[in-house]
Amino acid sequence: MKKIIIFSLISTLLLAVGNHSYATEKLIEPNGMFFNRFSGGFSGTEWFQTFYVPETQQYHMADIFGGGFLGVINTDGKVILEGKLGKGEFSDSDHYIVKPTLGGTLFTFVCNRAPYTDKDFILKLDKPHAANAKLSGQWRATIEVINPETGATSDKKTQVIIVKSSGTTLRITDPQGQFMQGVFASNNTVAFRKIVPEPTKVGFASFEGSDVNVKQNILGQIEFTGDNKFSGIFLMQTRTPLGSQEQKMLRYTATRKPLL
Repeated sequence: MKKIIIFSLISTLLLAVGNHSYATEKLIEPNGMFFNRFSGGFSGTEWFQTFYVPETQQYHMADIFGGGFLGVINTDGKVILEGKLGKGEFSDSDHYIVKPTLGGTLFTFVCNRAPYTDKDFILKLDKPHAANAKLSGQWRATIEVINPETGATSDKKTQVIIVKSSGTTLRITDPQGQFMQGVFASNNTVAFRKIVPEPTKVGFASFEGSDVNVKQNILGQIEFTGDNKFSGIFLMQTRTPLGSQEQKMLRYTATRKPLL
């Protein structure tokens, strides 16, 4: 009986240690788009992207124009910025805080992953894919206005949109004539990136063929499920100076409109 009790106690201790180790382990996957609320010398909000740069073996943390910094992100989530600019930490893959010193002033960046996006959100597009011509036509879309920081829906409407798929691009146009045009990354995925003024940093350029006819910078992605259904998310930002930029998100769910 004594041996059984001792064995049971050891098993319990080992299980507790194992559970503790698993619970505290961080599996950080920092790639993707984040909503950055920053403060310091001045404050504001912006879209902020994080991606691995194999050439430097570091991560690039920057706004959509490439303004930012390189740094190491350790497996435990600790962030160490290049050039002794500062440090930070990921609490998980979707949230991190970094405190850089820029121009002699300490800033705090609070970054939360953009709602409805993940680590696979397309930030770069090296080679476009041929368009799927079958997708052209009238679609009935439900469009939600999403709070870019909290993910809450503030408005929703349903309307008929026109989809035109040709060459390597796909354009969606609403009844008011406003359009967003993206580039096929695969047969079923369309990526959008149109930044004005055009970024000069390598890796931050607009996707060739992507366009929008409203005065907003736009990043987005559409996923088609067959030829009759798609969902998409769009990240928009006003073309105003840093500190005064405003962000907006639109979420689309659409089905092909049946022919009469």
